[in-house]
Amino acid sequence: MTRHSISFERTVDAVADLGLDPDEGTVVDDALAAVDPGTRVEFPTGRYLIDSCWIRSDNVGLVAADGANPVFVPAEPTADSEDWTLLLKTGGDHVVSGFEFDFTQEGYGGSLRVMPPDGDFHIQDVRVRGIAPDSVDGLAVAVDDPDGVGTVERFYARDGSGYDSSSHGIFVADSHTGRLNVVDCEVWNWSDNGLYASSPGYVGSYNGTETNDRGDGEVHVLGGVYKNNNIANVRIGTTGSSVKEVTIVNERNPSGDTWDSRGYDIMPRSGSEPDPVVNARGIWLTNRTGLLVEDCDINMEAGRASGAVVVGNSVGAAVVRDTRIRVTSSDVGQVISVGSPDIQWDDTHITFSNVSVTGYGGSRGAAVRVRGRGGTVFDACCLKLDADGQHGVVFEDGAGRFEDTRISCSGEPVVGADATNVTAADSCPLPDTGGR
Repeated sequence: MTRHSISFERTVDAVADLGLDPDEGTVVDDALAAVDPGTRVEFPTGRYLIDSCWIRSDNVGLVAADGANPVFVPAEPTADSEDWTLLLKTGGDHVVSGFEFDFTQEGYGGSLRVMPPDGDFHIQDVRVRGIAPDSVDGLAVAVDDPDGVGTVERFYARDGSGYDSSSHGIFVADSHTGRLNVVDCEVWNWSDNGLYASSPGYVGSYNGTETNDRGDGEVHVLGGVYKNNNIANVRIGTTGSSVKEVTIVNERNPSGDTWDSRGYDIMPRSGSEPDPVVNARGIWLTNRTGLLVEDCDINMEAGRASGAVVVGNSVGAAVVRDTRIRVTSSDVGQVISVGSPDIQWDDTHITFSNVSVTGYGGSRGAAVRVRGRGGTVFDACCLKLDADGQHGVVFEDGAGRFEDTRISCSGEPVVGADATNVTAADSCPLPDTGGR
């Protein structure tokens, strides 16, 4: 029998065969931890009490039975338990599919962690409902097998984390070495990154971990909605990684599955009242080289941020193409901000192709600012800016070039480079966020 291309030797019923209690009675930890390798456990509808369950067998599947709606309910407050609820970090070829994790009781909840040393994993149709306790991630993953593939598909965590929390919606651990696909997920209102996938690619020493200790595995984000996440909505930074067809929104008066705005303009996250938003970037490219952003829609109408697309100093070459960005928050520094490289990569130029920028254009005098990136290219791009005194593209310490690009703004269309191939823009494509 096969589930998501991962095969199992047998299927058992969680209630009929393992004796699990679907009515929040006995904690399920011991029974699940004793499951034999090669077993797929099917769960009928019910509420299953769980504490900190570490499944140590190889090749285990935990899946909802056809049409069922199983819910894992934390048995103890996080302060009296672990910050994880379900842990799979033995063997590999694991599946977790069709569950809800109930964090709706204040102070209760622990992340799902899937970090197998061998083989693959598939996480699908998993929802976290309720506000996560402090320092509890919605999901933490890593593919530690260099030939392994992990897939996270339709993971929903839309209530986010509490005020001044260090929680992430999805966190990719330093050890990630293989390939991770993050597909059609919805991650909203988290205080310390919606998708934090750059740690495996960090270059340098940090908290006792050196560059060679990190896996630098690829992360490919395809589709999904990331909304109102502080620090960054989507953050990648490992060699050859990508963000495609993603929708990113920072909006006023947000909501989630069980959370409402309680009168705040934007979800209270890290920082201090009355300014809880530190830096709600759209897409943040932070480390390594060969990164790609493609066919994304970004709309930022609220919240402080250094940019809708930010390329960090530690990044080498990157491509941003076929992407539409609109910024109407006066607290966004630049729509696109590209930092001067501080690592000696062979190639450090950025290519922008068919990128549309509309709205206010950022609060720091330019919609796009590129620092120290000679050879950067703008090809078939369109910028139409509404604010007074805004320049279009500003180069610092290294000029770039333009091909068939249109820019309209009240300031200079281009500063620090030849604008021969730049014409005025009557209009530019707007992001399509589908009303989300």
